[in-house]
Amino acid sequence: MTQTPHAGDWIRIERLTAFGIVGLHAWERERTQEIIIDASLRVDFARVAATDEVRHGVNYAEVSREMLHHAETIERHTVEALVLDLAGICLSYPGVEEVVVSVAKPRADPRARLIGVEARRLAGSMDRTALVSLGSNAGAEENLPRAAEAIAGIGRVSRVTRVYQTPPAGGRAGPDYLNAALALETPLPAGALVRRFKQIERELGRDDDAGASGQVPIDIDLCTRGDEIVRTGGVSIPRPEILEAGFLAPLLLELAPDLVHPEHGRPLASVASAQNPKAPGKLREDVDLRGAVGG
Repeated sequence: MTQTPHAGDWIRIERLTAFGIVGLHAWERERTQEIIIDASLRVDFARVAATDEVRHGVNYAEVSREMLHHAETIERHTVEALVLDLAGICLSYPGVEEVVVSVAKPRADPRARLIGVEARRLAGSMDRTALVSLGSNAGAEENLPRAAEAIAGIGRVSRVTRVYQTPPAGGRAGPDYLNAALALETPLPAGALVRRFKQIERELGRDDDAGASGQVPIDIDLCTRGDEIVRTGGVSIPRPEILEAGFLAPLLLELAPDLVHPEHGRPLASVASAQNPKAPGKLREDVDLRGAVGG
């Protein structure tokens, strides 16, 4: 289904077959459906051709795996949302200048061979600002900068907050937390970002039992991504804790003073004031994330 112009160098991924949940109707959300993905990525082959080294090209096998995993786990309500998710994944890979992605559901209508949608996007056109919170109460002075540095490898970190010390939420036992937040510019969709953050958490020593002992090496949460509202596939943005955790709204305001809650339309300044005027906690000037993200 995907069409590409003749000019330029292109990587073609054809008829990548996923089985996932896409649709609004109850029957569509009870079982997986076949999803056909085609993608064309415009790149420049000059350097990889001159060196014959794959590290100078785009790893199309990795792109395929990530698109396939996303399509099978995100559980989008519309094909249009899914196709733009996949376009954002493709554009997140360095060197991709343009992408054309199509998504089709072969059994969407028994009278049609298939019904699908197609999206074409240029590099940079899908970049959005993701606001990300970081927390740690185990080796926090080392783990917070390490996490920020790893996140900077995903996209461009445009802003970081100061670091604050707060007691565990809800009166739970354990050492105080160090909390911070950053703004990440990236085309990656919410589901892909959450998966990347979980991988960073694992690399920094967090496991499935983290928190049972009151010790959390690192907690990375996607709070918002532009004005998106996503409640599918294990992804929940805007993060519900924005309206609940007293330290979180003030942290995000430090990144975006005019931020409005995408779902409820409330200025975050009023949310923060109503929660706790003294938040986000005790300032820790000895911990600075700017160096970790190149700022």
